[in-house]
Amino acid sequence: MNEENIKKLVEDKNNFLKLAEKIKDKFDGPSSYFYLRTIEKTKKFQEEYKSLLEDNSFFEYLYATLTSWGMHRMDKNTRMTNFENFKESILKNKEKIIKLSKLNLMEVNLDEFKEDILEIFNSLKIMSRKDAPKFVANSKIMHFLLPNLIPPMDKGHITYFFYGRVNDKGKKYIPSIKNEEETFWEVLKKFQEIAQRLKLTKKDLINDWDTSIPKIIDNAIIGFNIR
Repeated sequence: MNEENIKKLVEDKNNFLKLAEKIKDKFDGPSSYFYLRTIEKTKKFQEEYKSLLEDNSFFEYLYATLTSWGMHRMDKNTRMTNFENFKESILKNKEKIIKLSKLNLMEVNLDEFKEDILEIFNSLKIMSRKDAPKFVANSKIMHFLLPNLIPPMDKGHITYFFYGRVNDKGKKYIPSIKNEEETFWEVLKKFQEIAQRLKLTKKDLINDWDTSIPKIIDNAIIGFNIR
């Protein structure tokens, strides 16, 4: 774990917010449109989450957002499963997702809900390949479903920030993830630590892309990486 990066990120809240703001225009087109529409639906039905999971158009938004976030390409390695399998995989976790939908990263005792969170992470079948990695695709769909609790995670920014380094040739080195469940949980706990150390609130969510506290931390990490 790169504790030095975390220390630099949280040492000044104003700088943290500036890092998050840097990326407000970095994403546009389908990746922005479908993501913001998805989160809009999630928040609108926050108190009626069961109804949300009965809305087929919501699953279509989820499916489109993941595609626009790079999880489906026209090759054999990065391909999502078909829509019906995708939807069924989420609905198998319906009761757990509804329970977790009331929680937010700042206040929750994560250890109390560890079993449910990890069961969802491990059971979701988003990609078509049986041996496809889960870390990126499953954390992203969990963020879309539970934006106040789970951050989206990727290798280029999140894994690099927490575990990577610059090698002797000045190039980014990102270690491979050996245990996806363990890494997912460790990163989630660190997101909570960052949120609590900075005392983040909804008032800090200034830009459209700052859809939740987990997402503004993700935004700041991306801003940190592209300094």
